[in-house]
Amino acid sequence: PPLYYNISTTAIFTSPVQICVAYDETQFRNENKLKLTHFENGQWVNVTILLDVVDNIICGSASSFSEFALVEELTLEYIAAEVKDFHLDVKTEDKLLKRLDETQKALDGGHSKQAIKFLKLFSKFIEKERGKTITNEQANLLITDAQALGTLLRGNFLFSWFKFIMFEWLDKFLAS
Repeated sequence: PPLYYNISTTAIFTSPVQICVAYDETQFRNENKLKLTHFENGQWVNVTILLDVVDNIICGSASSFSEFALVEELTLEYIAAEVKDFHLDVKTEDKLLKRLDETQKALDGGHSKQAIKFLKLFSKFIEKERGKTITNEQANLLITDAQALGTLLRGNFLFSWFKFIMFEWLDKFLAS
């Protein structure tokens, strides 16, 4: 199913409006972290008012119609799960997971600048292994996620509070 919607109407309506969409839970790592976002004033805004994980429906409230996207929150745990899902050789996987653990420890200690440095080291290691122990597609996905999380840690909400699942769909489309 589409994960990005451009909703419009010619009907006269009174805001706020409620938007509900169904989703396939198998397309997400953790459906409890899903958000319905709306593109407003140049940024994506979380408009979620209901997440029904039993019936797989998510609803949001917005003042207008336009672009909506179903997204899953990006976390270090999410990136670690991606690393594990790639079934890399043990040495490569261990090094990547070690960098993510160091990042988490830095965050737990309140050291976001140090965490950002660890994410950069994570990305540098991936670049070093690109085409060797890590495929180009895997490298692109992991680096994109690490950069998005780094941007979040620097405080840029606009770019990366959420990982747009639409990008994951695009990766799969380009790979086929």
